[in-house]
Amino acid sequence: MPVGWARWLGIAAILFLALWGWRELGTRALVERIASRDAEIRQMQLENDSLRAQLARVNREVSTGNMFAVTAPPNVSARVLLDPQQRAFVVVLAPRGSYELDLNGQKIAIVVVPKSGQKTMMLDHLPAPGEIKTFELKAK
Repeated sequence: MPVGWARWLGIAAILFLALWGWRELGTRALVERIASRDAEIRQMQLENDSLRAQLARVNREVSTGNMFAVTAPPNVSARVLLDPQQRAFVVVLAPRGSYELDLNGQKIAIVVVPKSGQKTMMLDHLPAPGEIKTFELKAK
């Protein structure tokens, strides 16, 4: 084999190895990306399962708890859910501002509604459902 051929054969081998190595690096990067996405999917599935469990718990509490409509100013919607442990979950949909939440005519909380127009809060140590006559929300 002439000397010139050996040089070209060596260059071709180096070029082949370089291209093969480049492809291997790309393949490894792709495998790592796929593994990362699979891990993210598994994490999201766990979070989704957790959220489903929370939703089921909340649905059970809503079905067994007491829901109260709240007397409120125009353009304001409010609901109070009293659970068996005498905690209340208050959901207010209203224009931005401060509101006073009264229970049987007595002030029990100040509700500050942010710009989003929705405020959810929890209140502890409320009277038994039979003792609750009215909830009222007043603009401050």
